[in-house]
Amino acid sequence: MDEKKFKEELQDRIQDKSERLGEMVSQTAQKVIDTADELTEKVAKTAEGIIDKVDPATLSPEERKKAEKYYDLLHRYTYGKLPMMGSYVINLTFRAVVFIVAFIFYIQDRTVLYRLATQPIVEGITPIHLLWVVFMVLMVTHIFPNNRISMAVRKAEGSEYVPVKNYSEFELLKRVQRMNLGAWKVMLVWLLFNAIFGVLYLSGIIHEGDLMMLTVFYFLSDTICIVLFCPFQSFLMKNKCCVNCRIFDWGHFMMFTPMIFIRNFFSWSLFFTSMVVLIHWEIIYARHPERFWEGSNRRIQCVNCKDKMCRLKSGIAGGRHFIGEEKGPMDTHFPGENPEKTA
Repeated sequence: MDEKKFKEELQDRIQDKSERLGEMVSQTAQKVIDTADELTEKVAKTAEGIIDKVDPATLSPEERKKAEKYYDLLHRYTYGKLPMMGSYVINLTFRAVVFIVAFIFYIQDRTVLYRLATQPIVEGITPIHLLWVVFMVLMVTHIFPNNRISMAVRKAEGSEYVPVKNYSEFELLKRVQRMNLGAWKVMLVWLLFNAIFGVLYLSGIIHEGDLMMLTVFYFLSDTICIVLFCPFQSFLMKNKCCVNCRIFDWGHFMMFTPMIFIRNFFSWSLFFTSMVVLIHWEIIYARHPERFWEGSNRRIQCVNCKDKMCRLKSGIAGGRHFIGEEKGPMDTHFPGENPEKTA
């Protein structure tokens, strides 16, 4: 079989597998959403019964704190539509399809991903070339965010900062120190883990195609961490949610870490662009840490959150916050209050 015929057959098989697997993963995603709806309905019914009896003006500080807790749950789970959560479920579905298709061809020929990535464009555009474009566009939108992406990214922008009145700068400093310590732990674990694959590659034990398959796995895992479960959040950072995450914009750097070992334009363009995203994020965090903490920024408090990306993750965890999360003054608003007007 000549190379041109092989490429044509390969692309036809990819398209056929993508359509069938896309339908299967979409059905699975819908079942996950239905399960989440059942869980959140139970929370909503409990919270509604309490909130209906609450008059904030007549509450003592302790009573108000308890009422805020239940209103927090009600607002986080039931108020408004879920466009951001829905987009992430679709994103997860898309990435799952990409991973499954890539893995099918990887187990048949582990070099195929690398050959498709390095094929000259003049010989034809491959699905891997299209993925490269998707990756680059995603990274650019994280450097120049718009209203269509999550508050987890947009919180770094000055336009999304609504200060909490009289927040404690000392508590902010403690938060920054704790989050920085967690971030260093994540970075150390991540680099050591990926160094194993670097050594295996440089020793000739694994191939460029293996590193590319690893990157596709990270591509899927990135969204799994946002929607379902994140080991870095649970065991190292111990932050409450993605919107409050100190390292949320490290995703692309972590995704493309294996690419540093492959010396070509495709791989290095992805890795070094992800480094630009990472450095951009870290500079803003160093200059304006108050934008990243719910105790100093009302925009990222649960009661003001419109993303609700924690819906499935919190449902899986039984609605509990993660152990170790230090919460600052919530400055909570009840229905009808506007955080911008009261700033």
